[in-house]
Amino acid sequence: FFLYSSVYQAPKMATINFPYLGQPIQPNHNFSNYIPLGGNRYSEYVNGENPYTITKSITHQSDEVARSRLVHVENAMKHAWNGYKTHAFGHDELLPQSKHYQNNWDGMGVTLIDSLDTLWMMDLKNEFWECRDWVKEHLSHDIDKFVSTFETTI
Repeated sequence: FFLYSSVYQAPKMATINFPYLGQPIQPNHNFSNYIPLGGNRYSEYVNGENPYTITKSITHQSDEVARSRLVHVENAMKHAWNGYKTHAFGHDELLPQSKHYQNNWDGMGVTLIDSLDTLWMMDLKNEFWECRDWVKEHLSHDIDKFVSTFETTI
């Protein structure tokens, strides 16, 4: 991807219609019948080159599509978080199909810890504060065995 700026000048290439813009999505769009587009997309980027001239117009259209998707990303996060909170809060992982949990990291709440920054950035502050309190009251690194800390440090 080339970021458009007044300083950067994209290489002069033949103008080819940019095929990856998509259309803005309405806030009430139903994704229940979504079919993934599959592989072999973006094959023209395999060699690391951009065959398209990214204009201000394309950048603007792309930004509009991204903004239209925001509400759906927020709703997906709220849905996933609600499932974790309802069925696995404080545990390591939610098993969504069975609505149970498992503690593969000795119950350190790795999903909860890994979600803290996302909750904050998505302005889900009440959920963040609830998790902060759980960390303060329940998180313990006093485990007498080998445990991967990757999940709690990323």
